Amino acid sequence: MKGVMYQALLHKIAASGARLLLARIARPVERIRRPSAHEQDILLERRFWRYYLNPARRGELAVLYPGLSAREREEIFFYERSGFRTFSCNGVFLLADTASRHYNVVNHERVTEGVPERWRKTVHFFGNCVAVGAFAPDGQTVASHIQRAFNEQAPEEGVRVVNAANWGGLPVAARQILSPRTLLHPGDVAVLITSDVDRAALRQALRAFPDKSFFVWRDISAAFQRPHAQGEIFFDTVHMNGGGYALAAERLFPALRELARDRAPLVPPGLEAYARELERLKERRPPDARDVGAVVMNANPFTRGHAFLVREALRRCDFLYVFILEEDKSRFSFEARLAMARAALADEPRVAVVPGGKLILSSETLPEYFDKERLQHVRIDAGRDLEIFATVVAPLLGIRKRFAGEEPLCRLTRQYNAAMRAILPRHGIEFVELPRRATDEGRIISASSLRRALKYGDRAQLEQLAPPTTLDYLKRHGYLSAD
Repeated sequence: MKGVMYQALLHKIAASGARLLLARIARPVERIRRPSAHEQDILLERRFWRYYLNPARRGELAVLYPGLSAREREEIFFYERSGFRTFSCNGVFLLADTASRHYNVVNHERVTEGVPERWRKTVHFFGNCVAVGAFAPDGQTVASHIQRAFNEQAPEEGVRVVNAANWGGLPVAARQILSPRTLLHPGDVAVLITSDVDRAALRQALRAFPDKSFFVWRDISAAFQRPHAQGEIFFDTVHMNGGGYALAAERLFPALRELARDRAPLVPPGLEAYARELERLKERRPPDARDVGAVVMNANPFTRGHAFLVREALRRCDFLYVFILEEDKSRFSFEARLAMARAALADEPRVAVVPGGKLILSSETLPEYFDKERLQHVRIDAGRDLEIFATVVAPLLGIRKRFAGEEPLCRLTRQYNAAMRAILPRHGIEFVELPRRATDEGRIISASSLRRALKYGDRAQLEQLAPPTTLDYLKRHGYLSAD
């Protein structure tokens, strides 16, 4: 039965593109080679945390909560008084939502201090009392210590830490991870802290995975050797305070940082050359550009609306890639559309106008896009196109945001925007939908309206719809008379 549980757990994590750090902690006080007098008493008396329920012994908590009043010590130690507890929901144990001075749980996840406003990947904590942070306030849990370490030592990774632990051992935590409510995305890391690991069953389950790089094992039972600067950290042979959680976090962070590091994405067969070109584009980007965005456009042809979208996107990121669709299924050829976009944005050093290739909105990823007029009432599935963008293109270029204009006219494009809104955040990519620019008469600027004005030779409309660089291109290539 254990083997089945391990197989199911490993399969869900590997199939999601996430990674797993399985950390064991068992009888940590017994591993201390030079125990303090307090630790010797714990070992001699085989103390359990209920030792401190005796009012005559509560004064001994002062050594474990230095600098705090008796009232504050008891508020933290007697955590159940704040409503900090678990409950069963369809066979899965979850933390009950609560709010107090030291223990706060929102949406069944304990509050982690220092979570950034924006992130690209998530470290999820599951498991026992060490994972949940029993007997310590929110800011002193392992999760909060790990979050601060990422913020200070690896801010470029864009990591948030979520504490979904529920006091459970491995079977309880595994049920929680396997539950449909637990969503893991590519690049995420699941941390499972437990004391009960069947190493033989685990090794057997791992044999089913040719690539085991998604899995890391750590035994942190001996992470509390003296000397250290945390003072007394153990209540009993198992439970510890925030100082102990700091030592556990120190032992776990190097492995977590490596697991959370961006990896080379899996490139579909035959597209390796395009992936290498994307990597070269990243090398030419300014080194201080961390908040990177992307716009994908057909630009058939390039309008003032496109220019407005780019300017608005640049207000929200450090550097912007403008991908021009490479399919030759439009009124203007790919070379013409690329040339017009580059001419219009030539003076903007924070923009790179690049071909979309076969990975971004191509006939291979979303063929319906190139027959929009006929397929306005067809429901499209943009999942494949956006998954490729999110798992291949965005990681190669470090893209964290994707911008698009609102779409009041084209139903198919509205569906694509809705798909971006639903899919991209799962991969740590923010989707930003910006208002469209309008003419002086209040009409939305679009490439189709520009093509219509060009067809009828409406000079006044062309001046409102097209930037000077596009008009110049149209004149030089015979689309528009020079007079």
